[in-house]
Amino acid sequence: MNSNSAKARENEMRVLQAIGLVGWLSASQLAKWVWGEENLHSARVSADKVLKRLQTNGLVLRRDSALGVYVYVLTSTGAIQANEGVKVPLFKDGYDLSQLDVGRQGPAVDYLTAQHRIGKTVLGAASLRKALRDGVVMGKGWAGADGLVFDSETGMQRAVLVVRNMHPELIKKAKRIKEEVGELELLGSAGILKAFRKELLSK
Repeated sequence: MNSNSAKARENEMRVLQAIGLVGWLSASQLAKWVWGEENLHSARVSADKVLKRLQTNGLVLRRDSALGVYVYVLTSTGAIQANEGVKVPLFKDGYDLSQLDVGRQGPAVDYLTAQHRIGKTVLGAASLRKALRDGVVMGKGWAGADGLVFDSETGMQRAVLVVRNMHPELIKKAKRIKEEVGELELLGSAGILKAFRKELLSK
């Protein structure tokens, strides 16, 4: 395999695994995840090229999200390829594109992308649901989280939750996740987060 073919194969694997880790991603999100933010135009061109090859080869499917943005999910063949060389067969096809994910997807993926790029292992909401059902991730405390971050060097695990309002059920869920998981990263606007954290401290 020549260097160009090897690089193309590497990029395809990185895209497949990124989709598998989150559950579903847009081309723009994949561009940031795999190629970074130094040149977003160049990154998007690269992402589009790889996604076109993966679609042609039956490894990913393109779907229309509720926001009118196309997102990509793994096929069963794509999941098999994504699992090559991975100790635990984490990557699956058939993720549930919950409409609840749409509103939370942006801020959660931005955070997970940043964590991924500094070497952390991450899962998005759809992938986390799948991992919980399959027993890859253990513990009921993760249920309902918008993501998971794991640091293999320290063993630290952190749940991610996007906060858009002060709904009592969201506060209740956050308290449960924090109590059972320990570490909880809240994402949202500064004003809401300040009030939300205050509620978390209340009985």
